[in-house]
Amino acid sequence: AFSDLPTNSLDYLNLNFFKNWIVGFTTAEGSFLVKVNQDACFQIKQRTHIKLFEAIKLLFLSNRKLTVEGDKYLQFSVSSKKDIQTVINIFSFSGLHPLTGLKNIQYFNWLNKLKNSNRYKSLNFPY
Repeated sequence: AFSDLPTNSLDYLNLNFFKNWIVGFTTAEGSFLVKVNQDACFQIKQRTHIKLFEAIKLLFLSNRKLTVEGDKYLQFSVSSKKDIQTVINIFSFSGLHPLTGLKNIQYFNWLNKLKNSNRYKSLNFPY
């Protein structure tokens, strides 16, 4: 039977499929990148849905402020060593469905750049 959408961010996070859904959402709307200044970054951008993005912040254990673009788009973006380790933990060590296709290639290229980075090389990587 169809049920109502969750009413708050914690209810989204507690959906039994939410974590695996995030993997699929990341495949479609996420980015793993290293900026010119060598900051590693993980981003998800999509049309504004504040409760959903607050749930994403909860999943990634982040206090980072969401970026709003023109009242139409929200972006979750992290680059601190702590946050990047959480991203790696979710996508490599949590037992969730793996990233697929080009996003999986992008993720592993990103991990290789981080392993060779002075700032991030001490993080725990999959081998």
